[in-house]
Amino acid sequence: MMQLSVQLTTMAAMVISGIYLGAVRDTFQRMAWHWKQRTIFKYVMEISFWLVQTFVVYYVLFLVNYGELRMYIFLACLLGYAMYQALLAKLYRYVLEMLIKALKAIYRFIYNIIRTFIYIPIRFLVHTLIVCVLFLLQITYTIIRFCLKVVFFPLIWLAKVIYKHLPEKFKKIFPKFAGVYSRIKNIYSRIKHFFISRRRR
Repeated sequence: MMQLSVQLTTMAAMVISGIYLGAVRDTFQRMAWHWKQRTIFKYVMEISFWLVQTFVVYYVLFLVNYGELRMYIFLACLLGYAMYQALLAKLYRYVLEMLIKALKAIYRFIYNIIRTFIYIPIRFLVHTLIVCVLFLLQITYTIIRFCLKVVFFPLIWLAKVIYKHLPEKFKKIFPKFAGVYSRIKNIYSRIKHFFISRRRR
């Protein structure tokens, strides 16, 4: 049989546990809109919630009287829940709403700070870097193309002149290199198209 002091401690703990259940239930109901439309998830959350609260209350009971159950324990818990609903529910719900609003305001503040001072500058720097790289590639391509024209134009002109004066038996050799020349020309066209498309963007 439990001592009187243990019984009183147990009753006080169960009354507090009843108040705790009322507050935590209101908190759970306030957050329930997140999964209200998901029927299966809703039932899973409800069952999980009450299993966790049962474990918490029994753990408190175990700490005060080693988990020994009596009828007055349930009555004390019910009394605490009724006291919460009658005296504390409105005040707690008001405080809960204020706390949620404060947390939302803090979240928005932190989000705006991160977006303004971190995300947007980094995005701007990355965009600027990409534009600069593409610009340098375009300049490099233009310079290389100009240099190739300056270097190879006289050579091509000279090769055409020489080709016209070659004997016919030598002219028959050059068609064999037409495939290689066409491949080089295709690669050049692809590179040119790539840089032109990048510049238009």
